[in-house]
Amino acid sequence: WQKWMSDNWSSIRILDKSVFDSDSDTLQEDQPFAASLKLHTGNIAPAHLGAEVVFFRRHEDGSLEYILSEEMSGTAMNPGELTFHCSFKPRISGVFEFGIRILPKHQWMAHRQDTDLVRWA
Repeated sequence: WQKWMSDNWSSIRILDKSVFDSDSDTLQEDQPFAASLKLHTGNIAPAHLGAEVVFFRRHEDGSLEYILSEEMSGTAMNPGELTFHCSFKPRISGVFEFGIRILPKHQWMAHRQDTDLVRWA
């Protein structure tokens, strides 16, 4: 499965993304954060893909500090397309950088990062 997934990973295409504009606004505690991501899954079954929003804080030296991540739920709408979404109230406030991390999923994987496969959106 891991070999097959690795061979087909490049078939994933990002079709659309909607996220909070952290360049123009500060995230307030108890302010809802929403994000969505639409993918063309290529040859990969939707059940074998997962996504999560990952928050970071950038320090003055340019390094990034991991703050939190929130798993996104996925819905297959059309053949070959998968839409992920999340909406939650982070228990943090301030200026953050974040990205959406796409990872493979399988029932036999002990950890979501057991492979070297990741795509950022």
